[in-house]
Amino acid sequence: DTDEGWAAVDAGSGELKANSTARWSAWMLTTLPAVNGPAVLGWLGEQPQVWLPGPGRYEFIKVMFTGKQEQADQMRSNRSGIGVTAAARRGIEWTSLRTLRTDSGPGQSLQPLSVGLGGQSEIDFVQLTWPDGIFQSEYDLTPGKLHRISETQRQVSSCPVVFVWNGEYFEFVTDVLGGGGIGFNVGDGEYGEPRPAENLLLPIHLTQSHDRELRIKLAEPMEEVCYLDAARLVRYDLPPGWQMTLDERFAVAGPVATGAPLFYRTLLRPTSAVNQRGESVLVELADVDHVAVEPAAKDVRFIGRTETHSVELTFERRLDDGQPVLLFDGWIEYPYSQTMFAAWQAGAEFAAPTLEAADEHGQWHVVAEQFGYMAGMPRESALPLDTQQLPPGCRKLRLSSNLEIYWDRIAVAFAEEPAEIQRHEYPLVSAAVAERGFAQRTTFAQHRPYYDDRRCVPLWDTRHLRGNYTQLGEALPLASAVDDAVIVFGPGEEVELTFAAPPPESNDSSGTVDGGATQRFVLELNGWCKDMDLYTRDGETVAPLPRRATTDSPTASDAIAVERDREKLHAEYNTRFRAGH
Repeated sequence: DTDEGWAAVDAGSGELKANSTARWSAWMLTTLPAVNGPAVLGWLGEQPQVWLPGPGRYEFIKVMFTGKQEQADQMRSNRSGIGVTAAARRGIEWTSLRTLRTDSGPGQSLQPLSVGLGGQSEIDFVQLTWPDGIFQSEYDLTPGKLHRISETQRQVSSCPVVFVWNGEYFEFVTDVLGGGGIGFNVGDGEYGEPRPAENLLLPIHLTQSHDRELRIKLAEPMEEVCYLDAARLVRYDLPPGWQMTLDERFAVAGPVATGAPLFYRTLLRPTSAVNQRGESVLVELADVDHVAVEPAAKDVRFIGRTETHSVELTFERRLDDGQPVLLFDGWIEYPYSQTMFAAWQAGAEFAAPTLEAADEHGQWHVVAEQFGYMAGMPRESALPLDTQQLPPGCRKLRLSSNLEIYWDRIAVAFAEEPAEIQRHEYPLVSAAVAERGFAQRTTFAQHRPYYDDRRCVPLWDTRHLRGNYTQLGEALPLASAVDDAVIVFGPGEEVELTFAAPPPESNDSSGTVDGGATQRFVLELNGWCKDMDLYTRDGETVAPLPRRATTDSPTASDAIAVERDREKLHAEYNTRFRAGH
């Protein structure tokens, strides 16, 4: 643009594409609805003038972005898609796109972006990174049309998921190590303290032997990295009439979860259950059937946050006798690091469930404030109750929270110690790392997730954190002991754990053996996970490798020996570099 007019020149070849003797006071590129690609809009004094492209121009595609899907009840990125960066590929050439304006001045353009095909018949694909860090790919974009692209509202991180061999295929169970999240942002420079251990009570029908082995897989179908320290399998033989649960949950402000087994014969279900609106939810809470109590209205600003909701439970007998344990099944919609940071900025609290009990006069007393919740996808969790905190003769409990929690079943068990209990440890004989691909996810009603390992795709819209991962193949020494020597695996990868065969009196599909005893299997895991959220600490790299916060005081020589062994194992096995997608 000069005093003698203007010219458009190809930046690569220097070829003159268009020129005019018009002297502009200002000009810009604009995308008009019926025009193939951008046109030039200039101001001659106070009058605008448009220079349209000629008939020989190659085809273009036009795209617009929005962070809102019509069927979504929450929004992650802004509705106008401002801040999206994208790249379109055609053959070996890339065209980069940015929605943010490249010059100073008031306002922000909401015009479509244009991508020229350069004589090609189509665009191979367009890669997008949304302002919240979501990575997305789009295909089959027809030239000559305006394509409105919405952000895919999907769960990009949680923790590794568990599959158990059922005799025919690996069946989905739930996720694990949710409490072991590293670098999870909870405010201004504040990060949650990970708990790098979780015990998982496996469903009875899935603990079948296969070829004299019991096989379990940990897989990463999301954009995160898992650091598996150790895995163990334990079998409990319960006397007739006995059941068990585990002291497991994502503990927040309440008692720390120990993972210890809790045995019981008496299970008390509520005789009445009402929500915060006074509506009966007894049917929803009666059994583990994946039909849960609906929480309150969602806060559209923050994933995983709702208006305050509650369930009030009445039982037929007093709860302060014996050793009561609150059992609760269900799942939760997790917030992300950026969600928590934004909520901190807005002064919006995420309040974990608080348990209250009513006395004989109907007054409510706090029993366990923000005690926690089930750590992720559908599972059973438990909270041992302190009878000193329960009012005498208590028969009513109330749980309140503003987290997006789906209560599937709530009951009270009374823990006891059986006269005889047999515990058997099954040795881990293999821990094989593989690039399995991404199990197909289905999200059912109430945001309930399910993964199908029989239907995997080799690629998905994920990226690897930059760093060294465990080489493919056998990595048993890394998972044999709790020593901070870890198997590192990422998106589309898995670790298949093989445990030695059960004894000949293997359980049938009901979980019972000769004499009426019941076998229950517990998968005990140690490890961590970390996602790529923009506000997760060190969310772009595998390093630094995590360590346990131990209270032990080893001698200097012992500490040196442990560190030497750890580094030796990492140098031998963790040699596979990955980064990006």
